[in-house]
Amino acid sequence: LEDVVQVGVTRSVNGDIIIYKMNYKGKDIGFYMTPVGGSFATGTLEEIIAMGAEKVIVYGSCGSLDKNITAGHLIVPTDAYRDEGVSYHYMKPSDYVTIEKVDKLTSILDDLKIPYVKGKIWTTDAIYRETIGNMQKRKAEGCIAVDMECASLAAMCKFRGVEFFQFLYSADNLDSEKWEKRILGNLDLSERERYMMIAFEIASNI
Repeated sequence: LEDVVQVGVTRSVNGDIIIYKMNYKGKDIGFYMTPVGGSFATGTLEEIIAMGAEKVIVYGSCGSLDKNITAGHLIVPTDAYRDEGVSYHYMKPSDYVTIEKVDKLTSILDDLKIPYVKGKIWTTDAIYRETIGNMQKRKAEGCIAVDMECASLAAMCKFRGVEFFQFLYSADNLDSEKWEKRILGNLDLSERERYMMIAFEIASNI
């Protein structure tokens, strides 16, 4: 990436999160590495929104709940099950938060000819309580993946009036008798770059 400059920083006891900016296809785009977990990710994004962010694209890894649906596709959440705490500080209680910009995002992915699948996902704080029983309940409701941030970030952005877009890619598979693990560290650089470039393409079209 050329012409990338540092434009800001958020600070925490876990270290600084650097915010960068670059011009991509004539549009200035800010970007940073989102922390893992709804609370940390939401607190960080709150500060970045206070700096002036009006549209947010979040992408990252998730666990697949149905490999037959998600294999080889990006995952576009339509609704996120609120099995976390942050979203309840931004929205009234409900089982799900609806992701509002799905049609716009999928239209862009269609134009880019990038394969994707839409569906409900399950956001949880407790990665070691993604039990078979809980997984089966979420699958029965139509969830196709599990993550740790979507419900929290979507609720906060809705509260703040900020446009929120998210896509995910499968990093492990819970849809088996034994946990099939594919951590981010196993991705080669070209695959990581591919997801980042998809995010830049989306940003240039919203």
